[in-house]
Amino acid sequence: MAAVLREGDGFLPGTDLAAVSRPIFREATVGGEALFAERFWPDGTPRLSAYEYQGLLLSPCHQDGREGGLGCDDCHAMHGDRPDMQVRRDRAGAKACTSCHVLEDMSSGTLHGGHGETVTCQGCHTPRITYGLLEGMIGHRIAVPRPQAWIGRHDQPDACTQCHVDRSRTWAAEALPRLGFPDPGPLPPPAQDEAWGSRVQLDLVGGDPLQRVLAIHALTRPEVPAAVVERRAWITDALDDEYPAVRWFAWRALRQLAEPDQRALVDAYDPHADAEHRVPAADALRAAFGGGPFSPEQREALEARRERTVLWIGE
Repeated sequence: MAAVLREGDGFLPGTDLAAVSRPIFREATVGGEALFAERFWPDGTPRLSAYEYQGLLLSPCHQDGREGGLGCDDCHAMHGDRPDMQVRRDRAGAKACTSCHVLEDMSSGTLHGGHGETVTCQGCHTPRITYGLLEGMIGHRIAVPRPQAWIGRHDQPDACTQCHVDRSRTWAAEALPRLGFPDPGPLPPPAQDEAWGSRVQLDLVGGDPLQRVLAIHALTRPEVPAAVVERRAWITDALDDEYPAVRWFAWRALRQLAEPDQRALVDAYDPHADAEHRVPAADALRAAFGGGPFSPEQREALEARRERTVLWIGE
């Protein structure tokens, strides 16, 4: 760092960036302190946008940079005609994966994954567990979903329950053999509060700020197999959140899911207003949409868990 401040970073366009710089990962330290750990999920997956390159480096498709491994420009074109995400036309959607992988079992004619066309490759292998620019974004760490690895834990979202928003990780792990995947074997015991609600419901109330906004983002996606009327009710749990960004996510989500004749009620709620104006509007929305699944005692316990995570992400 001192050399960069004294001499500049030393990189010249067209030369090898890795020769003069190295990416930040969860375990990276400055002066012996792991200052960047909160920018990554516990397994090292980036939780923030702008860390897409690190996600790629952690992916098996990258093949540690060997010839034939996946690189940024395999899917993106810096000077193409699509400025939005700069995705190459021949790599849009599932083509990002099917350009290399065959998704059909040639012996049976069945599609890989067992979900049909509703769920894309990205939905399972690069789920939307990245936050940036007030959005939930697909990650760039390509991985196989393993919900069984996170049973009993509350510190990272997983691909299966970010889509099956009304289910637990135990349910997701037990469903793997029915989809044609290997049996996960003996499952860890769930935590007591995993019986209170789905994984997304638990994250919505008891997760850290990024888990809470990503839970709301998951609840707005059209492909999730849960009724809109239920999702609206759950989202009202976030209307009194201490983080303005979480409240804004909840407000935007309710606007997206509300019926036309309910929009005025949603618009009467200002996520940035003082509590004396905001709380009555939130109460009116709960009266109209219903509330979340937790008892007052359960909600208190989940909210207390928020205090265990000190989150500073540099944004």
